[in-house]
Amino acid sequence: MTVTDKTKRAGRRAKNPGDGQAASVTHDAIIAHALQIAQHEPVDAITIMRLSRELGVTPALIHYFTGGRDQLLSAVINRAMAQSESHPAVSDSWLADLEAVMRKAFAFQMKWKGITTYQQSNNKYRLFQDPQPGEADLGLVFFNRVGTILQSSGMTAEHAARAYHLLMLFILSVAVSHINKQEPAAHEEFLNARLGQLDSKAHPGAAFLLGAFASVSTADTFEVGLQALLATIASWAPPT
Repeated sequence: MTVTDKTKRAGRRAKNPGDGQAASVTHDAIIAHALQIAQHEPVDAITIMRLSRELGVTPALIHYFTGGRDQLLSAVINRAMAQSESHPAVSDSWLADLEAVMRKAFAFQMKWKGITTYQQSNNKYRLFQDPQPGEADLGLVFFNRVGTILQSSGMTAEHAARAYHLLMLFILSVAVSHINKQEPAAHEEFLNARLGQLDSKAHPGAAFLLGAFASVSTADTFEVGLQALLATIASWAPPT
């Protein structure tokens, strides 16, 4: 190859990797397939190699359409958020609006199990996303919405920041507990059997707690915990 040939080749526009396969796959098709995985498996399980194998195309083609694995994971999370994007209507009560948004956020975490388990142990894409051109960062949209609600309460930015962190930590923890079957009610039969074997005189505190503890469900935990947090957060706002 001559120097002239190299110069000409370097100036050409790059072709889609796997030109013959390009018609059978698109960015949307890749993300849609990855979303199916994210409903049941951790987002970490979504790899370029796996998608290429399951979609029957080359890894280079997946990379071409997604921009790389980080962008792929972010696109999956952002698209999942888009599917849950109907926000509750704004009312004249900031506390009611905050509760409605938190309920919506909890429903999202319970539905998208793979995203929830990923966010439990990863900071990247837990708050903000790297959207595709023309798409909104729905992590930022959500963060701004909650921030605007808390700002309207009149509380300080410091209190608002703590409120946001506590609420999101609570929601994520309860959802992860449910996904991993860690709530007591998931093991009620076993716990009640242990209660029957317990010497209540030797362990009166355990005997007092265990029967009721065995019936605590995810729904109970979420409702009681959310109301307790909201009551505390409401006390941080100036009286109206």
